[in-house]
Amino acid sequence: IDFNSIAQKLWVNEKILKEISSSGHEIGLHSHTHPYDMKNLTYEEQLEEYSKNKSFLTRICGREPISVAYPLGSFNSDTLKVMKKLEIKIGFISSTNLVSKYKILDNKFLLLPRIDSYKIK
Repeated sequence: IDFNSIAQKLWVNEKILKEISSSGHEIGLHSHTHPYDMKNLTYEEQLEEYSKNKSFLTRICGREPISVAYPLGSFNSDTLKVMKKLEIKIGFISSTNLVSKYKILDNKFLLLPRIDSYKIK
């Protein structure tokens, strides 16, 4: 088995990201290294994760992202502060339930419900 060949067919690369973005789709943040439990990282660690991801996507797509899908649905109040600092306007959680325990920091759109892709059949 040639794992590199398989990986090239599975993962989105820079060329594909640019094509998707150029065709009018929004490419949003998802973190730089995809930590399994973002909510357990410090504010500074989360800021670094999302800042690196934002810089990477801005370079590839030629425009700054305005959205985020939190990796594995993991976030906390620090994550929301990071999104505000990075001027992210729209955030998606991996749940269909509304979240009401967080104050949304002047942006009610940072915790929008969504169906996680692994649940789509």
